[in-house]
Amino acid sequence: MTLTILLTLAGLILLLFGADSLIKGAVSLSKIWKLPEAFIGFTLVALGTSLPELFTSIMARLSEADDAVLGNVLGSNLFNGFFVLGLTCFLSPRILPISEKKGSLLSLGAFGLALAYFSAAAFTIQKLNVLWGVFSILLLIGTILFLFKQNAIDTEDTGDENSQESMPKALLFSLLGITFTILGSKVFLQGSLDLGEFFGMDASATGALILAIGTGFPELMTSIIASIKGHQSLALSNILGSNIINLLAVLGISTFLGDLAVSKAAQTDSLYNILLAICMLLFFTNSSKLIRFSGLGFVFFYFLYFYIRI
Repeated sequence: MTLTILLTLAGLILLLFGADSLIKGAVSLSKIWKLPEAFIGFTLVALGTSLPELFTSIMARLSEADDAVLGNVLGSNLFNGFFVLGLTCFLSPRILPISEKKGSLLSLGAFGLALAYFSAAAFTIQKLNVLWGVFSILLLIGTILFLFKQNAIDTEDTGDENSQESMPKALLFSLLGITFTILGSKVFLQGSLDLGEFFGMDASATGALILAIGTGFPELMTSIIASIKGHQSLALSNILGSNIINLLAVLGISTFLGDLAVSKAAQTDSLYNILLAICMLLFFTNSSKLIRFSGLGFVFFYFLYFYIRI
């Protein structure tokens, strides 16, 4: 148990270093490419922080642990949407600019579309096949192109034409950040799995709770550090982008290794994801401010889910 705890702490340290480097690189790239920080967060940062979910899901799929794959993705989305967003709001409350609020609603709409696409298969044919996976990848590409064309994710920061940022340095920080985030999540994940085994959790619960939290820590660390450094738009887009990438890219690529059977537990988790989308919609439409009270409410919902799922 002592070794497990030390392993988990070592992974957490690597995650902190990786998240800090990733934020530095992402902010620099947004200035160099004259793109909104939020678009970089929705694509580069979200993809980087979603890689642990992808690698973990592939390993689980190769072991034919379908419940672990689906539990990892759906549980990670709940961790991102309720816990990470809630904690971000609590630690760094702020007023949402109109452009950022509009972009958040469009990104949330994309999340709702991805969720509807998944749920349609989950509750009808009760499996995800390679054809579903191909269309999910195409849907993700179309979503990114649409949001880029509309320039609606966040136009608050459009770049500095006199930026002195160095492209090699920005790319180095980004790559180092992604590398250390992946390594940290892998070490942290192993410690989490050992804890799950110690407490006797089944594959579904381990995927929805232990794996989801372990692979969701990159999003948590990245979003918290981004918010503390004043890059809240990047933090928010990272959360929404990661959830969309989890549903469309992670599950889509996993189907290339074989069909994924959707269990009753996965169907239940998809309903919780729909509840998350509704809560986020109410949050963004009824408030222009990320406030601590709302953040605590989201965190409470996650702990409630955790309690029910155990």
